[in-house]
Amino acid sequence: MAKKQYLFLCHEGAKRSPTAASVAREIAEARGLNIEMNYGASSAIHSENAEYMAKHLFRYEKIIVMQKDIADKLKNIGADMSRVFCIDIEDNYEKHDEQLREILRERLNDLIKTSN
Repeated sequence: MAKKQYLFLCHEGAKRSPTAASVAREIAEARGLNIEMNYGASSAIHSENAEYMAKHLFRYEKIIVMQKDIADKLKNIGADMSRVFCIDIEDNYEKHDEQLREILRERLNDLIKTSN
């Protein structure tokens, strides 16, 4: 069976999404799940990479976004919205902030599993 892939997106791809990918990786490993965690910036949706991104989103079983406006951007480029999950975390944290990690553990707990 191929390794599942999840994509985490925040606005700049510098704080929330790498932290979320790290927390999700910890959850997956603790559960013995074979999931690859990727992260990036929603700014790619507005750039010359938008077309490329739209064509390659199919590879991700789940696309987890930090805010609703990012989900809206994905919808506008034709993403399969059944794969998009918004966890509503504002950009108020530094990378790997412990409070952010706690919030992520809570919000990702049910999303990191063997099936949709």
